[in-house]
This record gives sequence, structure tokens and C-alpha cells, in this order.
Amino acid sequence: MNEYLHDTFGPSALSSTLASGTVGSALSDSPSWGSDSHTRYIHHLEASLARHTAQQSIESAAAAMLRQNEAFVPLRQGTVGRRMRSALYRSFVVQGQDENEIAAPRIAAAIGAGWMAHEWHPWERTAPNPWIGSAEILGRYVLRSYWREFGPEISRGLRQALRLH
Repeated sequence: MNEYLHDTFGPSALSSTLASGTVGSALSDSPSWGSDSHTRYIHHLEASLARHTAQQSIESAAAAMLRQNEAFVPLRQGTVGRRMRSALYRSFVVQGQDENEIAAPRIAAAIGAGWMAHEWHPWERTAPNPWIGSAEILGRYVLRSYWREFGPEISRGLRQALRLH
């Protein structure tokens, strides 16, 4: 339960949700989200928080039922190509109790949250495409997996580059 609360409402979860809503608002000036920029911004934040909460809730419940550990496992050794393939693979496959298993909770969360936004969208005048929403969530899983694989090296390189200047 603590892990669920942290993953759903913890500082990094809320900051990424805030960033997602902000980027969505900046990239979309559709009147479907509201008549002015402030309203569109608030609606994007609300939608991002609702989508993230639905996604985490579905993923946590499904992972508990299936007894799957949804943690991303970085390879951190080998060639860049091998590590990239591993990160993509680990986005959709997790270590099960005895062997590798499809990351069904992630897929369920992506599809469920996409359809939830399609059916319940008080922040938008028209229903969003559920498949696009699902693809966006799956894309975030892939990005998170790549970040877990390469993030420490990127961060270390950036810190070193900033110290040189």
C-alpha cells in the first residue's frame, strides 16, 4: 500500500504529472480544453492527474493479483545496442515468480486509463481517442525503462559537463 501511495502521489509522481499537464497545455491550444489559456492549463493538469491515478491504481491492483514485480530492471552492462534492446524488452516483460512474463499490469493500466479518459472527460468537450491515450502511456513506460537504463550515465555526464563550464 505504501508503494502504491508513493508511486501515485509521491513527489516524483506529482512532479511528472505536473510536467505532463504543463507540456500538454503548451502543445495544445485546442478550444476543446477550454476558452482561455488558464482554463486549458488547469484542465490539462486535472486530466494528467486523473489519468496517472487511474493508471497507477490499475497497475498496482493487477500486479498484486498476478504477483508480479513491476520494477524496471536495468542491464547496465554490454553494448549500447544490447542495453537498448533490453530496456525495450523490459518495458513489456517482467521477471515473474519462475520465469519472464508479459507485463500484463502495465498493458492493462495503459488500456484501462486510455478508456477511462474516453468515457469520463469532464475537462474536454470531446472524448479523447482511447487508443492514442493508451499508446502515450505505453510510450511513457518505454521512456521510463530507457531512463532507468541510461539515466545514471546521462546525469553523471551532465554533472561533469556543467563542472567544466
